[in-house]
Amino acid sequence: MELVAGSRTEPIETFYSNDSDYNFSALSADDLKEVRDAVADVGSGNVPPPTDGPKYNLFNYLVKGVTSYLAPSVTLRYIYTSTSVPSLANIMKTIANPNNAPSLPAGSNWLFSNLSYTVIYDGTAAKFRVTEEYLASGKDGWDPNLYPAI
Repeated sequence: MELVAGSRTEPIETFYSNDSDYNFSALSADDLKEVRDAVADVGSGNVPPPTDGPKYNLFNYLVKGVTSYLAPSVTLRYIYTSTSVPSLANIMKTIANPNNAPSLPAGSNWLFSNLSYTVIYDGTAAKFRVTEEYLASGKDGWDPNLYPAI
C-alpha cells in the first residue's frame, strides 16, 4: 500500500469553511449569479457589489483574480501481483473503506479511480503486477448519482 497526499485546485465558489462569512459552498445559484454580475460590472456602477457576508468576501477574491484554492488530495495505491487479469467492473465506483485504508472524516469515502497492470512472464505462467488507485473525497463524499457504490 502506498499513500500520496498533496493538493489540487478547486473553484473558489466551492470553498467550505466553518466561518459562515467564508463558506462560499453554501451560496445559492442566485447568490453566485449576483456576485458574478457584480464582478463583471466593476467600474461601471450599474450593479452594486455585495456589502457583507460570504457574497462580499467571494466578490473581493474574484475581483483580485482569485478563482481557485488548494484543497487536500489523497490517493491510496494498492500494488500487488495477481494470477488473473484484473477486472475493470468497479472503476469509478465508491467504497467506504478499502482494505487497510486510513480512516477518513465522517461522510467521506474513496473513489476507485484508476487501475493499471503489467504482464509478467516468469517462464511458466503469466502474472499481472496490478496497481489500484483510490482517491479520497471531500467532507460530503463522492456524489452517488455520478459515482455509485461498489
